[in-house]
Amino acid sequence: MSIRPKEEQILKTAEQLFVDGGFHATGINRVIKESGVATMTLYRYFPSKNDLVVGVLKYREEKYFNCLRLPEKKTVQSVVDAHCQWIAEQNAKGCLFFRALEEYAEIEKKVAQFVKDHKKKVLDYIESTAQEEGLYKQHSIATKIALVLEGATAMAEAFTPDEIILHTKELSSLILNDVGD
Repeated sequence: MSIRPKEEQILKTAEQLFVDGGFHATGINRVIKESGVATMTLYRYFPSKNDLVVGVLKYREEKYFNCLRLPEKKTVQSVVDAHCQWIAEQNAKGCLFFRALEEYAEIEKKVAQFVKDHKKKVLDYIESTAQEEGLYKQHSIATKIALVLEGATAMAEAFTPDEIILHTKELSSLILNDVGD
């Protein structure tokens, strides 16, 4: 994803505003004001608010997958560890993708479809990692791990990141050590 400086400025600002206040509660004028760009600049990159929402989700998805790909040795456990690091760094604000789905499911199919595609990409990434690692029952492992990661992200809003990370790693170890299930 090639992003120009002003476009990235808009995306970073909008992402933070959406995380803090939600999608519908954050107006375009606030994004323009806080990003310090001209109105026409925002609309050049994002012709509508829905385009901005999808743009922010794409931007966040790229950051998330970059985080997952950081470890030198790619294993399912390294994916779990990277996700836990993501939770710690993102201030435990929950899943922006599911927030978008909640706010847009019935009114903007493009946003809803992007979120569903993102979740499928995450599952596929975990499954391909399990396959590369030579684990048995890759789809089952990937599904279980994805459920643990989603639960961890949701629970991080209510509990301390350290507590969530500890239990997430414990659960993932149980799943990975019980591949016969």
